[in-house]
Amino acid sequence: MKQLLLRTVKAMGYTIVHEPVFLQLQERARRAEERLEALSKPAAAPVPTPEALQHDMEFERQEYTGTNLSITDRQYNALLPLLAERRDELFKIPFVRDYLATQRHKHLTRDRAVDYAPFDDSDVLGNTVKYNQGALDHYLSLDRIRITLNVVNSISTLGRNPHERKILLIGPRSETELYSALAAGFTPGNISALDLFSYSPLVTPGDMHAIPFADNHFDIVFITCVLSYSKNVQKVASEVTRVLKDGGYVAFVEPMHYDFLPAEHKTDVPKPYDKADDLEPAPAFYGKIDDVLNLFGDSVAEVNFRSDPSPPYDGWGLMLSTIFRIKK
Repeated sequence: MKQLLLRTVKAMGYTIVHEPVFLQLQERARRAEERLEALSKPAAAPVPTPEALQHDMEFERQEYTGTNLSITDRQYNALLPLLAERRDELFKIPFVRDYLATQRHKHLTRDRAVDYAPFDDSDVLGNTVKYNQGALDHYLSLDRIRITLNVVNSISTLGRNPHERKILLIGPRSETELYSALAAGFTPGNISALDLFSYSPLVTPGDMHAIPFADNHFDIVFITCVLSYSKNVQKVASEVTRVLKDGGYVAFVEPMHYDFLPAEHKTDVPKPYDKADDLEPAPAFYGKIDDVLNLFGDSVAEVNFRSDPSPPYDGWGLMLSTIFRIKK
């Protein structure tokens, strides 16, 4: 500070600065710094009166003791800083997951080519990739994995430490189901995904009939509405068993095959999206949970959950859902 003031006064034409002059300049500089520092600080909030404090306390008491559970403006504003500290909690909100997946899809498909996995036509139904790419455009936010995620976390051996579990999602189409896995407590580094086509760096192009992962790698494999695209479901079951650890779990969801529907309920089935190309007919092997378990045969150690289809068959009623443990 002293050297700066000396250079300043010399530039003004003074060759010698007397000590009183220097002290005056130094004091002015100090006061200027104090004013700048004061201006940079936010103004102090006015001290509330006792009456205002009493009113706020009464209002807050009514918020948390009344019968209205809606979030008030005060509660909302109080939650915002908490959410800022724990942003991962936002994954638990479906429309947040939808928004994030939609935005990523928009930007990724702008600059990134779609990757396709090689597959054997004798294993995969004709037109599967084209059909599902069209479905992705119509149902980007389709979140089928959520059907079993809550059940998975209710199983004590899995729900106790989901962050340590390695999981594989087969056929997610988009990243929406990856966000759902995050919401359920699984960590990004332990989530793998596999599909015949992929626009995302987080979804590996691959075929469920030849899963490109090592033996005994995963704790849970989610097979979600994809087995109906297979001509060789036994090969899928063998591959899933191979990549699962001993004691690993299969979380399975699939709509019941149309051929197993009672005749009086065949009109209940919702139609696919309008511009979907016709798929090659799928083999009619899955009408109940036992049909799925039989694919895995003696590898099934324990069935933790099962839900067979039930009328009305209008979507949810079509679903076969089961979670079972594998032994090797």
